[in-house]
Amino acid sequence: MLIIFIYKQDINMYKKGVLNNIPTSVSKVEDTYVVRYEQGEFNGECIYKMLEMGGNNKPIKQSPLLMVHCSMGDIIEKVHMNTPLTSEDFQNISMDVREHSLIKVEEFLNELS
Repeated sequence: MLIIFIYKQDINMYKKGVLNNIPTSVSKVEDTYVVRYEQGEFNGECIYKMLEMGGNNKPIKQSPLLMVHCSMGDIIEKVHMNTPLTSEDFQNISMDVREHSLIKVEEFLNELS
């Protein structure tokens, strides 16, 4: 008896990079950087703050960006409407939101300098 396993590939799975298709804007508000996502009635935002850190033993200064707030429920809902998400997809989109919004802030800062 020959048993063959066929793995079904879900064509509706979330694909990384879908946020690239959603219009974004970045602005500086006081000491934070706000990344806004807007597509029709759906919107979201991620807010970053730049920290100033110096070393204790060496005078090396670093300025990492820290995400202090993120509200992307509407945008994730819009993605889910276009491409149904599984429970596994939500972890992937969460990581994509962090990566995408951080890249947008870094691009904004590079344009300023």
